[in-house]
Amino acid sequence: MSVVGKWQGDGTFDSGTSTVTLVGSGAATLANSGDFYNLTVSRSNWDSSLQLNSALVVRNNVTFTNCPLGFSANSQAITVGGSLVNSAQTHVSLNLGQGAVTLNGTGAQTLNLGGADAWNVVVENATGPITFTGNLTARKLTLPA
Repeated sequence: MSVVGKWQGDGTFDSGTSTVTLVGSGAATLANSGDFYNLTVSRSNWDSSLQLNSALVVRNNVTFTNCPLGFSANSQAITVGGSLVNSAQTHVSLNLGQGAVTLNGTGAQTLNLGGADAWNVVVENATGPITFTGNLTARKLTLPA
């Protein structure tokens, strides 16, 4: 499913095992989203940005392919059961603020923020492996015992 503009989840959303792709141009927001299975951010125009206004839970993968003016997490928590990958790297500026990025999967996971700083990275996945790529800088890193 492709969504143009903002995502305001005021009802029940059952993502099943589908991918939601956020596309379009201009400023957009993501709020009260419920859980996604896969989420792709591919906002293509030069004036595109995306702001997170509530916690984000993705049961599988989050992929950033394009968002020229950036993604602002607005210090909201991001929980990912699969991988979080900024595959565009030069076309997406991630501003995570002070919100935690939590990896809570049960298998292999990759975290590639494309060089963005993370305030707090929490790994709850005790089975892994966990792969960090893309020059990860975190002020706080919590690993399972």
